[in-house]
Amino acid sequence: MNQLLHILHYKILAVVAYRRHISMRRLAKDGMTGLVFLAFAVGSYFLTTAMIRYSLTVTHIGIFLLHEFISMALFVFFTSVYVGNIVVAYSTLYRSDEVQYLMTKPLAPFKIYLLKTLDNFFYSSGTLIMILLAAVFGYANYFQLGIVTTLSILLFYFVPFLISAGLLGVLLLVLMMRLALKIGFKPLISGIVILYFMAYFLFFKISSPIHLVNAVLAYYPNIDQYFGELIPLSIKLLPNNWLAMALYWLTRGDIARSLRYVSYQIGLAAGLLGLVVLVGKRFYYQTWLRLPSIRNRQNTVIQPQQSLLYHGSIAPPPAESILKRDLLLFLREPSQMLHLGLMLFLILIFSGSLYRITLLGARNPQLQTVIYLTVFSFILFLISALALRFIFPLISLEGNVFWKIRSAPLSSYKLMLWKLVPPFLIILLIGEILNYVASYHFHNYLVVVGTVITALVSASMVCLNFGMGGLFAVYGEKSPIRIASSQGATISFLLNMVFLVLVVAVLYLPLIGFFENGNSSSGFRMLFWFLGILSLLISTGSVWLGIRSYRKDF
Repeated sequence: MNQLLHILHYKILAVVAYRRHISMRRLAKDGMTGLVFLAFAVGSYFLTTAMIRYSLTVTHIGIFLLHEFISMALFVFFTSVYVGNIVVAYSTLYRSDEVQYLMTKPLAPFKIYLLKTLDNFFYSSGTLIMILLAAVFGYANYFQLGIVTTLSILLFYFVPFLISAGLLGVLLLVLMMRLALKIGFKPLISGIVILYFMAYFLFFKISSPIHLVNAVLAYYPNIDQYFGELIPLSIKLLPNNWLAMALYWLTRGDIARSLRYVSYQIGLAAGLLGLVVLVGKRFYYQTWLRLPSIRNRQNTVIQPQQSLLYHGSIAPPPAESILKRDLLLFLREPSQMLHLGLMLFLILIFSGSLYRITLLGARNPQLQTVIYLTVFSFILFLISALALRFIFPLISLEGNVFWKIRSAPLSSYKLMLWKLVPPFLIILLIGEILNYVASYHFHNYLVVVGTVITALVSASMVCLNFGMGGLFAVYGEKSPIRIASSQGATISFLLNMVFLVLVVAVLYLPLIGFFENGNSSSGFRMLFWFLGILSLLISTGSVWLGIRSYRKDF
């Protein structure tokens, strides 16, 4: 224990010493960080309150249905957190330079495992905790819960929920690495993707939102009572349902039932902590030692004629070299492929559920507007997530070899365009496909509207993440996942969310007019002009910022 405290002490001292060096650039970055965090927290607070008020007073879905929808959102949140922790923990526990350094010291591997597990949780959950704080205070404000009750919700309701998701990610990672020793990475990842798909399919198949809404609304106006018999037993055993039901009974004033679900959450977190300790003590050091053999098992000798570098290209020679190099580096990095596969899988799940979601708002203009904005917001969020994950690290990943590119007879602007355009086109294509799948369920004209807005938003978010990636470049970090989880990436993510909220806000009035006035399209022209000018300003300014930042760094 003394060794762990000793390391934590010096990690804190290193952070403090780093912060002592004051410069105008540092002050500007920290000031912008604080303002963005504050603005996003305030916006999340008011947005949460407004969404709850709209759901209960305009659409009249009732408190029970509201908390069931919260439960479904928490399921997606929980699975996203633990899958994200799997990917980040792989970088932290197995690929980190710090782990390699600590392994050479007289320190038990199990203590290194505990240290990096703790580091992984705080490194990857800062933004989530901030969003959670704002959302909980917004929820408490609407239901007029006191400050003591609000703090209790944070500490005893949500913290065990987050801890369980993080610990489950670490636990599954170590077990996966152990299993990979026997069957290899590729079969293991294929099996995990299949299981993940089945889990999502079964969850939304069992807890069908359409069936639940129809069953509860049959009791209208008595829709605030508890309809526990409508929740399948398998759903009742999930931690997201425990949290949602704990909040439901808290708002109904039944503290005893609420605390019963809280005890389930705390018990699950304690049990997972015990499992993480036992599994890590048994398997971590063994899997860390044998990681090179696992990776080498997947490597095959590539003949020169089979290599991508030896195939012809229609691009000019400098562009061809850069494009093929970036593609090969991406394909050879397991974490890149795994993360891309998981995100595309989530997109596939989302696309498959669109038809059922759109049926909920039939012949109700207000509900149609809310549902379309929700679906379209999620599409924009997916675009933002892809841009943050794969565009933000572009400059940082060049690391200390950037001097080779800078010393070459290449224009900086052309170099950045060659690196930026291919991933932008891929992200744009994904966004347009999702827009078509979502919008044609409502109206054909909305396909055109969504196509224009998706293109403008995609360009803005890609360029914004590129510019922020240059401003907050981390050249010493080799892992793209950790770069995409850094402080600069957090600021970029929050700016993306502010832009997303702005787009949704200006889209609301023309959209509700479209549904209420017989599909009139007159309200969208001014929207196109506004978003076009805003997108142009953000895109050009961000690209200029990214190129200027990397020029100053080297």
